[in-house]
Amino acid sequence: MATNKKRLIILDCDSKKVGAIHQILNGSSTHAAIVAMDDADAVHWEKVDGLVISGGPHLFTDKEKGHALRDKFVFLEALRLPVLGICLGHQAIGLRHGATVFRGPENREPVPVQIQKDHPIFEGISSGTLFGEDHCEGVTLPAGFDCLASSDDYPLEAMASKTSPYIGVQFHPEISEAPGRRLLANFITLIGKP
Repeated sequence: MATNKKRLIILDCDSKKVGAIHQILNGSSTHAAIVAMDDADAVHWEKVDGLVISGGPHLFTDKEKGHALRDKFVFLEALRLPVLGICLGHQAIGLRHGATVFRGPENREPVPVQIQKDHPIFEGISSGTLFGEDHCEGVTLPAGFDCLASSDDYPLEAMASKTSPYIGVQFHPEISEAPGRRLLANFITLIGKP
């Protein structure tokens, strides 16, 4: 029996939260497969409908390992499918589009996120909603992107490209209960109907 499920890849950047992302995204209208960050170049991207890049414990600002980490995301430059970057994934999208990553306040608790610009990724989510944070780096707004949301600690909590289907969120929707599940469902909707 043929299915019309959307085919998603969850790129695992060594995050302990990948299981939660998979549990939310792997459903009746989607098939989500987990791929290790180091295996991204082996993916047949023409057979994929959308990509979610997880967070992870790695730091782009690490003087010894940061450049090698950046190089793992060169493949993003050729992708034309919808991409949602979470935390480290958000930063990777920014870096590949000319942004700068910086060390910032360490956030490990939910914070209110203020929506700055209407976008379908925040459909049904109110400004000031609490989203779970787990990071100590942030990224500047790359050229060609809109700032969608901010917080008191990080001016760029969410962004979207003006010309491609790339979205990044600094926070972690997978640990943000109903609002986070809604955001991930909104991303699936943005991929288009199967």
